[in-house]
Amino acid sequence: MPQLSHSVEEGMCGAQSEGEAIVLARLAARIPQMATVRGLGCILDQAQSEDAVLANALDAYRRAGLPPSPAWEEWRDRATTPQIQRRFEPWGSDPPERVAGHGGTIIHAGRENDHASGEQRLEGEAR
Repeated sequence: MPQLSHSVEEGMCGAQSEGEAIVLARLAARIPQMATVRGLGCILDQAQSEDAVLANALDAYRRAGLPPSPAWEEWRDRATTPQIQRRFEPWGSDPPERVAGHGGTIIHAGRENDHASGEQRLEGEAR
């Protein structure tokens, strides 16, 4: 597992596109042992706005329970949207929110659950 974790970290630091950064962050969120402060820090350093790249990196950070890095602390201090701000809370601590006008969509801990269709996806993911 350490070699795979190192490969994921190198991929995060060398990500050539937003899509690549998102895929690697999602992998780290699903398998927290793949997450490293350095790897996710690279994604956070490269993030330009409060978008899907940042959201997925912060979700992976939360799931892995990593200690704060300078990039993490910088984003925590400058985040302005509720969707990003709540990602700085411990995983699972935020209560579900109903999204007005989305027919039963509940957002909890970075996931959207559409109860009408049974779909589940990370916030920012295309419907």
